[in-house]
Amino acid sequence: MEMRVTHRGLLSSIWLILPGLLAPAAGRAAPELLLAPRSPSASVAQTVGITTITVDYNSPAVAGRAIWEAVAPPGVPWRPGEGPVPKITFSRDVVFAGTAVSAGSYALLAIPSATDWIVILNRDTQLTAMADYRPTRDVVRGVAPVQPVPHRERLTFLFADFSDEEASLALEWGDRRICIPIRVHTTEQIESAIQALDDGWRWYADAAVYSLETKKDYEGGLRFIDKSLVLTENWQNLWIKASLLAATGNYPEAHQAADRAYQMGRKEGNAFTIESKVQAALASWNRPAIGDPPAPSPPELTDTALPERPVQVHGSNRSTALLRAPRAAEIGPRIKRGRPELQTCYQRALRQDPTLTRGRIAVSVDIGTSGIVKKVVLDPPHVSGGLDGCITDTVSRWVFPLSPVEYAAEFPVVLRGKD
Repeated sequence: MEMRVTHRGLLSSIWLILPGLLAPAAGRAAPELLLAPRSPSASVAQTVGITTITVDYNSPAVAGRAIWEAVAPPGVPWRPGEGPVPKITFSRDVVFAGTAVSAGSYALLAIPSATDWIVILNRDTQLTAMADYRPTRDVVRGVAPVQPVPHRERLTFLFADFSDEEASLALEWGDRRICIPIRVHTTEQIESAIQALDDGWRWYADAAVYSLETKKDYEGGLRFIDKSLVLTENWQNLWIKASLLAATGNYPEAHQAADRAYQMGRKEGNAFTIESKVQAALASWNRPAIGDPPAPSPPELTDTALPERPVQVHGSNRSTALLRAPRAAEIGPRIKRGRPELQTCYQRALRQDPTLTRGRIAVSVDIGTSGIVKKVVLDPPHVSGGLDGCITDTVSRWVFPLSPVEYAAEFPVVLRGKD
């Protein structure tokens, strides 16, 4: 038999055979060629106080180049490194090169010079080419001094020095270093966190009152109030627990909690605003014996079951840690001296409206640097007739401590008619 193979058929046969010859042996992976990147990625992070600062960047080599003439010429905006723009991230608010900056991530740019550099934070963290740079998206422009250093071949960010309140972020490349000052708010943030812890018991107490009066969920309310008592034990949350226990019919334990609330409240004098109510409950819940008629239901809680907020002070300039407003302990004596004046306002209002027996008002005051009151706000407003106007006029005449910044103060006022 005669066999003919055309050129086209022969070529087709060869291409069918070649893939089998060129394919790697079964079970063997194709070799992978890895090359060192020209500008490897790098990252540096530092916790300063309770703020973490992270810089992600690329680290190119000098490689014999005149970098300060050709790579980063003076007066021209530059993204340090090669490839993606360096990204700096702050876990909390900071002051970067003298300007307050909110927590978050930013592109880090610079304008080099022979003396002081301009350092820039920009919102565009995806910037890959300076042709796309938009100065309108700058958040900060600050100044960083240049220092000579021994030759550093690869561009490097490092934290040259830091404390609990500030850090120095350095950029080194070639024979130059710039140091960018960064300040944090460690002391202020810790004090704020402590204050939040101090007030944490209130949140659980509020939830317990809501469970008692609105939801009628006494077991849920007891869970909330127990959490409040773990944080702080005072007559207010003890009285709430006593009321919840009485609502469940557990009068022996309700009596015990109410008695402790009474003993603690008596030590606070006039601040114990529900003394008569607790006394009545103690008489009603006096451990009824088995077979006795049930004790009366617990009295309704009022806003006086929760404490007056203590004096609170808020500085308006939180970006400058060295400039602080007077503390609550510093303005407290002024408020204490003025309370009789506010009581006089209440007595006047009482003569106009004899049905008034007591009032509870939260006073908020905006204070200038000279200590002069700029604004007074009452909560609730328009308490009764001319009472709010009298209180506002009285507080407006008070003079508070001097301060390097404007600040605000909040304090409670409990007013009573004559017994």
